[in-house]
Amino acid sequence: MTQEAFRSFGWVKWLGSGCASIDIASNGLIAMGWGGKTSTLNVAGMPKPPELNRWLVLSHLKLSTASGPVVAIGWGVKKRYQVWRAALREWYADRVQSVAGFLNSFFESLSKSGYCRRSQWTRLHAQLVEKSAQWPSLPDRGLGVLSREERKVLARAWSWVENGERCLRRVVA
Repeated sequence: MTQEAFRSFGWVKWLGSGCASIDIASNGLIAMGWGGKTSTLNVAGMPKPPELNRWLVLSHLKLSTASGPVVAIGWGVKKRYQVWRAALREWYADRVQSVAGFLNSFFESLSKSGYCRRSQWTRLHAQLVEKSAQWPSLPDRGLGVLSREERKVLARAWSWVENGERCLRRVVA
């Protein structure tokens, strides 16, 4: 653990803090339990994005992992944002790759015949809308979580979901 880790104080374990500290490492996030045991957190495999809330002067960082939520409560204003943004970055990166892969196959199916019939479009758009239920929404620009390319992929995907007919007309025209 570095000295910059997002640390909890001993008394906050009574408020539900499950770990003593969370730190950024080259291979993800490392959580240290109250007993000193460390574990690497698989942020990409989390079902929900990391959450950061404030309680008066304390910060509440919650990571929903497959083995259950990891909660850290502490002070570190600067570090809490760094850990939270690093977790968000990793969480989004995995999902943006899957969205990009699906979009590529969607565009392949769309351009396969050269002409898209209404029945074909209806089926393809329904698949797109169904798949979009698994996609993350765009984070605020000010967070700096996504690269420009990742933001373009997500914005384009959501544009096709919400304004499919208009996007199709632009491609055909």
